[in-house]
Amino acid sequence: EGASNESGFTALPAGKYQDSHGSMGEYGYFWSNSTNGNNVSFWLLAHKNPDAYNGTTYKTLAMSVRCINNNN
Repeated sequence: EGASNESGFTALPAGKYQDSHGSMGEYGYFWSNSTNGNNVSFWLLAHKNPDAYNGTTYKTLAMSVRCINNNN
């Protein structure tokens, strides 16, 4: 079973970039605002999976950004 978009957030699986493009069309990688030295947290969304995964990697990767307005 794939993702259902129940949250209303439509993410395009743009993949990531480090020396070459990877996972385009399959995974969406999104930066988090959590950092620790040269490492940063990110979220991974899979095209065919309803779950979101959190990980940590180096800041040298190119990933997507989602801007959120916190002015409620």
